[in-house]
Order: sequence, then C-alpha cells, then structure tokens
Amino acid sequence: MTTELAEMEAMIAELLELERLRGHGIRLEPTDLAPIVREEAAAIAGRPPGIRIVALADEVLIDADGERIRSVVRNLLENAVKYSLPDSRPVEVSAAKDRDFVALRVTDDGAGVRDEDRAAIFEPFFRADRARSRTPAGYGLGLSICKRIVDAHGGAISVECSSPRGTVFVVTLPAGST
Repeated sequence: MTTELAEMEAMIAELLELERLRGHGIRLEPTDLAPIVREEAAAIAGRPPGIRIVALADEVLIDADGERIRSVVRNLLENAVKYSLPDSRPVEVSAAKDRDFVALRVTDDGAGVRDEDRAAIFEPFFRADRARSRTPAGYGLGLSICKRIVDAHGGAISVECSSPRGTVFVVTLPAGST
C-alpha cells in the first residue's frame, strides 16, 4: 500500500507540473546546457547499457529555465536506458548549436517506437506498449511534460525511429544570446 501511495503521489505531482506548464510557468535566463547534459549523463552512466556523450561543446548557451530543461534531459536519458535491450549499445547524447538553435539528441539502440505510436507519444498517459502496464514504472506523463517544457521555451521535440531498432529524440531550442 505504501508503494502504491508513493506512485500515486508521483503521478499527481506530474499532473500538477503539466498544468503549471500550460500557463508557461517558466523563467528564462542565460543557461549553459553543457553541464546539465554532463551531470545528467554521469548520474545514470553506471546503468546498462551506459551513456556516451558523442558531441558536446564546452559551452552550449540557451535562454532557459535551467531546472525545467534539466528535467527534459533527465527524462530522455532515463527513458533511453529504461527501454534499451540487453544487447543494446550505449545511449548516445549530443548537443550542438546550429545557427540560431541548439539541438539536443538522445539516441538509443532499444526496441524503438512503432510508426503508429509516433503521433501520440507526447500525449499525456500514452504508453507505447500497453502490455507493460506499470512495468517499467510510469504513467505515460514524462514525454508529455517534456513537450510542454520545450514548447514553453519556443522549441520543438520530435522522435525519429531507426531501423531495425532504436529511437532518436531531438530537442531543438533557441540559442542563447551571447
């Protein structure tokens, strides 16, 4: 019962966060994305299949709410690790400036997302594999929160599927002023 209560509290907290983001409750300030990526990658680097930073400048400036962007990075990395397969290659993460935008990419070698699920993957409570129920844990709110955070920053989030397996999440955010 204690475990169920804790899970319900977590779900309610995520729902409240979704509602706060509906009103764009963010505070923009100059933020360096590079240390956020490094710290979040280091936090889960010891979990299989591992994390590998493939491209990351010393400084990647964005105008952002740093804690909200940290939540996006953490969620994408956690999902990539969670949905990796036993024989998956390490999750790859990169962030680079391209003209007026910064692109964050998280690439995994997991089972991937079915084409028919791609349109709904950012909807609240959507779970691509309905048979999993709550295993692995979650209620299908993480990616919808990521989308709201990225949208509130004037950015975009998308999913690309690799063949025969694997998924790439791409977050594009306006570059910060220098």
